[in-house]
Amino acid sequence: MSANPSSDAENLLVERQNSFKNFDERYMCWCKSVHVVKGAKIIGIICTIIHAISIYEAIRSTADQNFFDFFSGIETVMSFIEFPLAVLLLVGIFKEKPLFMIPFMVTSVFWILIYAIQLLLYILTIFFPGSFMNARTEEHILAVTFTLHPQLDPGRVLENRGSEEKHGSIRLMAFLLVLLYGGLILTGYWFLDVVYKCYRYFNDKNRHNQSNNRLYPMNEA
Repeated sequence: MSANPSSDAENLLVERQNSFKNFDERYMCWCKSVHVVKGAKIIGIICTIIHAISIYEAIRSTADQNFFDFFSGIETVMSFIEFPLAVLLLVGIFKEKPLFMIPFMVTSVFWILIYAIQLLLYILTIFFPGSFMNARTEEHILAVTFTLHPQLDPGRVLENRGSEEKHGSIRLMAFLLVLLYGGLILTGYWFLDVVYKCYRYFNDKNRHNQSNNRLYPMNEA
């Protein structure tokens, strides 16, 4: 008989907890080369920086934006919401609190849906340049034109073009925006997948440890 049953129980509990497969394929990402916890940390840091910059840009350009434009309004409001959610995600990862990660995943799904709607509208704009996202596409054309050629009057860029040339410019910009939003959807899904795997990893690990604590209770004597 063991001289110290309490020590034996503790060693058995530690051994059982260490039996959890931390590096199982389910908990790896990026071609199975990075653990999901590290991947989620990188994503959390990137998103925190991006949302901080977005807040700064939203404050700086509020006077120049039409807040009542549907998508611009959503982007402005969400930029102020997502920064604390990105910080909460990092807290959840470092503290291994999976519940703290749920708000980030919910907003990620929301953004993927918004991007999908815009993607569909810009695809329709390619085929019907005189409707759907016509006005918003023209805003992007003017913004790019003014950035590349600040000496031009952006308000007259499209006015000096014929109907066919104008529609051609709108189709080209709509095509570029389709590529942009397609990329955003893929990136958003990729981020969501990594964060969800990290969330599942913490949940599985906690259940594993709790199960062992019930099966092998520590002797307090």
